[in-house]
Amino acid sequence: MDVSLIIAERYRLGCGIVKKEEQMAGLASIGIKIKYSASEIPNTAEGIQGAAALPNCQSCPSLGGDTDQIDVTCFGDAVKKYIPGLKDFSSLEFTFLIDNQEEDSSFETMKSHEGEVIYFAVELPARSGYSFGGGFVFSAVPTVDMNEIGVGEALTWTLSMSVQSDIEYAAPAAAVN
Repeated sequence: MDVSLIIAERYRLGCGIVKKEEQMAGLASIGIKIKYSASEIPNTAEGIQGAAALPNCQSCPSLGGDTDQIDVTCFGDAVKKYIPGLKDFSSLEFTFLIDNQEEDSSFETMKSHEGEVIYFAVELPARSGYSFGGGFVFSAVPTVDMNEIGVGEALTWTLSMSVQSDIEYAAPAAAVN
């Protein structure tokens, strides 16, 4: 393909000269919020939106967990057979940027809750036509760790969570007109 055609196509895509039906399907991670509460967070749009936010989150772990496989294979079976066992979320680790502009930093807030069971929510960004993008709620015991730091790097910390409940999904809510 001619280089000038490639440049023209990239310009067309980059400048938004693409019709809506041609745009790539998907949702960016922009706007994800990590929230917490000392009391249980209802698995609803109102419950998640009402929880306090932990600002400056930079990464979020997988929230699915792994299910143990229990071997139930018998001598007469030609293939191994399994039944699902316990779900294991292991340790969930979120990375946060330390912001020297924060009056009450999320680092200090979570440090004050170490060892306690508190409630968390991960709120997803709302997609077009929705007032709430959905989310996940769960209880966990938080642990706070200052991350390794190199010269000229931003200060970050990790919020590790020992999950104490199932991670429940809250469905998106359509906008009310």
